[in-house]
Amino acid sequence: MRGENSTVVESSTPKDVHSAASEAYGHDGSDYYVMWNFTEKIRGNGDAEIIDVYEALDMGLSGFFAYESIRRGGVPVSIPNFRHPLEREAYRYDTTSTNPEKAGKFYVPSYSKGNPEVPASTYERIRELWEKSLEEKES
Repeated sequence: MRGENSTVVESSTPKDVHSAASEAYGHDGSDYYVMWNFTEKIRGNGDAEIIDVYEALDMGLSGFFAYESIRRGGVPVSIPNFRHPLEREAYRYDTTSTNPEKAGKFYVPSYSKGNPEVPASTYERIRELWEKSLEEKES
């Protein structure tokens, strides 16, 4: 039946042999697991949980091309499969970036409607709020 148990909330924090060590790392310990598996793979552990470069591209390119779609007015944009050499080759010299010094002719603004001017007072106000929140945590 749809909606059955909809008011039941369950929570779980899985623990494993690395849980205590991971607590000191960022992102609730996830940074630890990435590095642990990376070093295990380098050491030759075939069971280490890793993703290859193409899986990483599958995850990252969707955001890049979503932004490209936004910049083009919301039209569908194909996401290349870099496992295929011809699709990969089309992007060999693409340096698309929000950094004008690095991007050259491939510069894109960091915001789809252009780069807004943010007054220095905004940054000062945010810093003051951040410092106040730190003080409140310490007291």
